[in-house]
Amino acid sequence: MNLLDTHALVWAIDQPALLSRTARQMIESEPFVVSAVSLWELTIKAEKSKGPVRDPIAWWDAHITGGAVPVLGIEIGHIRRLAALRPLHRDPFDRLLICQSIQEGFPLITQDRVIRRYEGIVNCIW
Repeated sequence: MNLLDTHALVWAIDQPALLSRTARQMIESEPFVVSAVSLWELTIKAEKSKGPVRDPIAWWDAHITGGAVPVLGIEIGHIRRLAALRPLHRDPFDRLLICQSIQEGFPLITQDRVIRRYEGIVNCIW
């Protein structure tokens, strides 16, 4: 099982050509999970008119809710891990995705170079 970073999720659905070949192959061939963190991130960014999705709730409902994509909720263990995570990344959404990836043992499909600074702690695929 792989965990998709928010941008990887949006690109997989709306702009698959933006994914690396490796990321696209992983998404197409292996089971993956998305995080409730991604809906939170999309909603916050849409409120600031900075997000890639204009209406995140409708988009999420159309592509994720009721579908075959499992959604990983935010658990206490994820927050506990967050408290111990070195502050290399300032983005709270990415920090929580990193913790979920570590806690659940899921590789994180992401293009984010800052997340890759946690090499050896989180398994990143791009």
